[in-house]
Amino acid sequence: MLAEAWNTEVLPIPDSIRAPCMAVIRIPCEISAAYGATQEGAHKMITDVYNKYKVVATFVSVQASLWCRVSAQVYNVKEDYMHLAEAVLMLKEECVNGYCPDVEKASEPNRWSWSEEPH
Repeated sequence: MLAEAWNTEVLPIPDSIRAPCMAVIRIPCEISAAYGATQEGAHKMITDVYNKYKVVATFVSVQASLWCRVSAQVYNVKEDYMHLAEAVLMLKEECVNGYCPDVEKASEPNRWSWSEEPH
């Protein structure tokens, strides 16, 4: 649902280690570029998404992109995920229109995959 709304992808995690109620979804590249695709950028995005849209979500930097880690809980309803999808799309629009948070950008992107050792 989120990957489709954002026109991105779900992080490919082997079935043998995938948590049944958890997923990691790539954030649109316009946001990763604006936030720098670093852990500092991910933390700033957590703060911005909460302060601007009142959505609590976890964002992480993996493979030179920002990703959203979602976990289904018994108290979550479909509308919670729809609100998250909308918040990220609104933030994407802000980034396209010039919003660029004051965070340090990655000097060298982290491009290792899950199956390789970091360089």
